[in-house]
Amino acid sequence: MLPRPAESAKDLAVINIAQTLPQSLAGFVGGALLAIGGGGNNYTALFIGAGVACALAAAAIAPIRRVR
Repeated sequence: MLPRPAESAKDLAVINIAQTLPQSLAGFVGGALLAIGGGGNNYTALFIGAGVACALAAAAIAPIRRVR
């Protein structure tokens, strides 16, 4: 389903970055959310942050209607 076979390597590299970057940042962001308030176990902030991330992800893919 790649749009141009001649540029498939570039497209696959972009897909790879799109898949691995969130996993790389999740530990840092999760730790920062847990550290809010100084106790290191602020799970309320962690769950709210996860909910916001899910809502943003859903909003980002909502306009996609079909594959070209």
